[in-house]
Amino acid sequence: MEFNPNEAATRIQASDPYVQDAIAAICQRAELVGDGTAVADFCRAQLQAKVDQWQAEAQNQTGGRTLTFAEPRGGDGPKRGTTISLLRHPGLEKWEEFTCLNSLREVEPSVKLIMDDGGLDEIAGQPPPAPPDGEQPAEEGGQP
Repeated sequence: MEFNPNEAATRIQASDPYVQDAIAAICQRAELVGDGTAVADFCRAQLQAKVDQWQAEAQNQTGGRTLTFAEPRGGDGPKRGTTISLLRHPGLEKWEEFTCLNSLREVEPSVKLIMDDGGLDEIAGQPPPAPPDGEQPAEEGGQP
């Protein structure tokens, strides 16, 4: 696949058919397990924002900077010292915009769909995303 190499992170474009197919499939699934098109539209907006942010990171080539999916392995990995790993492993520290699970085995099978995680993935200094039309935001400290 064209996006398998670590350095292929720089080549991802919003208009690429793989990206568009992935967004469509995820949004279709969100619509089926969520509450209809409002959830799918919200999901699509969130995914598009992620792709836009990814592209902005990829276009920033200041100082020979190269975007990769993960940190190069070994002491003399390709462009060691100038590569920026975009994907982050989950941990106890605050999750970042591109923190992602390592395996689908880490996904709780009984969870239908979570669109409001109670602020767990908020980035410092940025407001949380708006809920889909017709939904009320969760109260501070309360349950959604």
